[in-house]
Amino acid sequence: MDQQLTPVVLVVADISGYTDFMWSHRKSVAHSQMIVRELIETLIRQIDAPLKLVELEGDALFMYAAKTEDPVARDL
Repeated sequence: MDQQLTPVVLVVADISGYTDFMWSHRKSVAHSQMIVRELIETLIRQIDAPLKLVELEGDALFMYAAKTEDPVARDL
């Protein structure tokens, strides 16, 4: 089997201070969860080609893009 390797760019968007934020707002957990959910949803809406969302894990988004000669992908 002939396999071709493709260079990729990996992107991790992680909310810095997530645990501290949730801990400091533990009395209003529903409100802090809403804030974090809205932030993550905003990040997801901003993902544009050539980036592809692979996984959402807690407060982190994992994305990738194939490194090609396309000007947008090339500049990643």
